[in-house]
Amino acid sequence: MSMAASLELRVPYCDHRLIEYAASIPGELKVRGLTLKALFRSAIRGMIPREILRRGKQGFMVPIASWLNKELKPIVNELLSESAIDKRGYFHSAAVRRLIEEHESGRRNCADQLFALLVLELWHRIYIDGERW
Repeated sequence: MSMAASLELRVPYCDHRLIEYAASIPGELKVRGLTLKALFRSAIRGMIPREILRRGKQGFMVPIASWLNKELKPIVNELLSESAIDKRGYFHSAAVRRLIEEHESGRRNCADQLFALLVLELWHRIYIDGERW
């Protein structure tokens, strides 16, 4: 439910007693130099493999680049077709086509730009044009 409201939440850490206890711990025990979560890491040492405890933060990456070339390719072709881009008039269709071709060929990862264009076109169709998707 938290993610549905665009909130990042760690449910196991939401118990008010745990939060109150954590707030009572002096900061120097929680952070050592540039090491964050020092107390937490100390508490779970021996339960978690050392390489995981020492590993840096990892993001969760969605494979949009791959999806655009595979599963989403029909949607890319429809929403970012020359006629769709020209009809909207926001961008040069030749430039959008070049992004698609560079991405499909693997010469360049244009996933961020293409995804932004897809979202803009979908938004426009739904909220401006009144289409149902």
